[in-house]
Amino acid sequence: MFHPGVRVRHGPRFRGGGARGVDPWLLVVLFQAFQRFQAMERKPPVTIGLIVACAVAFVVPEQVGAIFGARTVDAACLQPYSVVLKAELMRLLSCSWFHGDEISLAYNASSLLWKGYQLETRMGSETFAMVTVMLSVLSSACAVITAGVLSLAFQNHDALYACTYGLSPLLFALKVVLYNDPDAGDARGNVSFFGLVDVPKRWAALAEMGLLHLMHPSLAMLNVHAGGALAGFTYVHRHRILRQLARFSATAARAAEGTGAAPRPPPRQPQPQPQPRGQEREMPPQQPPQQQQHYDDATLRRRAAAAAAARAERFTR
Repeated sequence: MFHPGVRVRHGPRFRGGGARGVDPWLLVVLFQAFQRFQAMERKPPVTIGLIVACAVAFVVPEQVGAIFGARTVDAACLQPYSVVLKAELMRLLSCSWFHGDEISLAYNASSLLWKGYQLETRMGSETFAMVTVMLSVLSSACAVITAGVLSLAFQNHDALYACTYGLSPLLFALKVVLYNDPDAGDARGNVSFFGLVDVPKRWAALAEMGLLHLMHPSLAMLNVHAGGALAGFTYVHRHRILRQLARFSATAARAAEGTGAAPRPPPRQPQPQPQPRGQEREMPPQQPPQQQQHYDDATLRRRAAAAAAARAERFTR
């Protein structure tokens, strides 16, 4: 059931084919894939096209590598060192379609057939094709990032310089989407590992990644598998990530314009405190508005004379 599905190479140039004996495990994987293909009610065209492309790249690797501008197969593998320091960005896309041996190709093709059939049926062929290309590049980019993290964490630089081939990162990304995205798959239920341990579907990709690392300890393989899982979770939570980026961009734009943070709301007006019962303050009665009075000149003179006489009388006293 489990196979690393990725070729890690540190030595001389590796070619796809080879005149070796037929591996019995290869026959089992091919037979299972054929049974799955026969049981499909609708044959997924994009998924089948991807499998055929991987098979052609395995048979004639150098001719297919020339399409990506790679003169050798090694120039098409994923090597984080070359991607970062040499800016060989085409490796992010080309590395997924080459395989190191027949068993890796057969296992990845069988896994892609099962996952691609479910996702392509629910998404549609056009959407699935775009999502596949995007996840292929994103998983490779995430693997480049995780290679730096693992190198710093374990003080081991194998993940930075190793050449990796295969669909394994893309398959991990597709599994995360299938088991976590409500629009593309179904996250309900569990996944059984060897009939012994049941794991919730949303954590199945991480559980398989840990189990593969125990069966095939390799920092380079752990790196590409983690990159694929990270790409899948990024796609699943893309709406939330975009909202957070939009908020961050708006805040940064306000800071650049000198406005700083958002304006503070106006201060709240103090509310009157309620009076205890029995001690309510009596309000003075409101006085009726005084009416404006009009006097003639004679009346004003009489009042002025009376006021002057009163002042003179107080002065004489």
